Amino acid sequence: MAFQVNFYNFSKRDNSTAIPSGTPEALNCQFKMGTSILNPTLVLEYSNIPAWSHFAMLGRYYKVTDIRSIHNNVIEVDGKVDVLASWKANILASSAFVAYDTTANSEISDRRLSVKTTQVTASSSDQFSTIGSGTCAILSITGESSTSSFAMPIATARTILDTMDSWMDGSEIMPLPEGESPGIVEALDIFVDSFVKCLRQLVSSGKVADCIKSAKICPWPASICGEEENNIHLGQYGSGKSGYRVSPTYGRITDTCIMNIPWPASDWRRNNPYTELYLYIPYIGVIPLSPSDLVGETQIIVNAHVYLQTGDALFTVRTASKQLGQYATNLSAPFEIGASNTSPARAFTAGFSAIGGAVGAVLSGGATAVAAGTAGIMGTMNNIQGMPATIGGNAGGANLTVGNTCYLISVFHDTTVSPGSVSAIMGTPTDAVKALSGLTGYVETRNASVSGPMTDTERNEINRYLDGGIYIE
Repeated sequence: MAFQVNFYNFSKRDNSTAIPSGTPEALNCQFKMGTSILNPTLVLEYSNIPAWSHFAMLGRYYKVTDIRSIHNNVIEVDGKVDVLASWKANILASSAFVAYDTTANSEISDRRLSVKTTQVTASSSDQFSTIGSGTCAILSITGESSTSSFAMPIATARTILDTMDSWMDGSEIMPLPEGESPGIVEALDIFVDSFVKCLRQLVSSGKVADCIKSAKICPWPASICGEEENNIHLGQYGSGKSGYRVSPTYGRITDTCIMNIPWPASDWRRNNPYTELYLYIPYIGVIPLSPSDLVGETQIIVNAHVYLQTGDALFTVRTASKQLGQYATNLSAPFEIGASNTSPARAFTAGFSAIGGAVGAVLSGGATAVAAGTAGIMGTMNNIQGMPATIGGNAGGANLTVGNTCYLISVFHDTTVSPGSVSAIMGTPTDAVKALSGLTGYVETRNASVSGPMTDTERNEINRYLDGGIYIE
């Protein structure tokens, strides 16, 4: 029995649902004896060996697997059923758990792509306007009637301590005018006046050094601690110097740094292990941040709340929408001054030199503290491998050189190829149940099960194709 078959010259991928198109060549054919509907062999008259790729008959599409010349003008054509083209409508009518498709994906990591070993770093930074912008000494001093804290430049504190040497060794009891020989009466007046001052000091307050209850160096300008300068008295004895009284009104400050997050990518590569984020805060250290917690955020905000009189500080790290953490420390470098110090200025300086050389240099009139540069911070970042947080206090003054700059640093390990460059061929992770009718291009499922009036062999082949990846075209 002869029947009509449409033959096509059509190019398509083996795992594509594309249906052969174009103008077919319609010919009468017969089945070879004992042929199969799934793998038929057709016999027809044809004058040469054609170059057909597909044929259609009896409601199915077939791929041409072989063409043979039998004898004069008679050929045999072997075919294999194209299940994806034949049952395309049934496939598209199905829903399945889709592992990959060509829908753009920004959240699910594609573990099929390898990661570069080389890293790329980027950073943003901002500076505190007050903290780390200068250096001052804060002395707690017992004056004529009460104990107060005064903030002053380092040079002023050094002068007061140097002058204390002469107060303590008595050289000011009888200061004589230079180049003159006063009369006996004038000399006695000077002696009596100085003696009375010293005696009053000793009786009312003890030694002058005892009037300095504490001394510390703080990383901010003295001028922010008070509205106007006040004369400093050590007990009843005027120092001849002035400082800013640290009053309750000026006792607390808030300083802020705002940094843009240097995101290296806008998709799933924002997460680990591709992206790491590190926040460096002066006086606190390096704090690892979780990139997954910051997706959708654009800035990191660091608020510093400082109590000027004691140096206590609380650093709050947050975004525009949520708080990430709080870190407490003390920004001052304390050193006690006592009556046993025969040379308070030298002891003051030497003590700080032993604790932190940079602070000693400042007190001795040397180079002032400098901020840690971007290159130094980035150099540290270049060797990061899961760096833990390094959070601590001011370490007795050694950290007074760290400056006022916060850094937000990203360390990025990109994939060897861009995800966008392969999505059309192998899709992107989906991991969701979807209707296949809404998809195009590459689709890969898990445990697909298509229904329809096909044979069981065809159904199993369709499901294997879907789980291995097909192209809906």
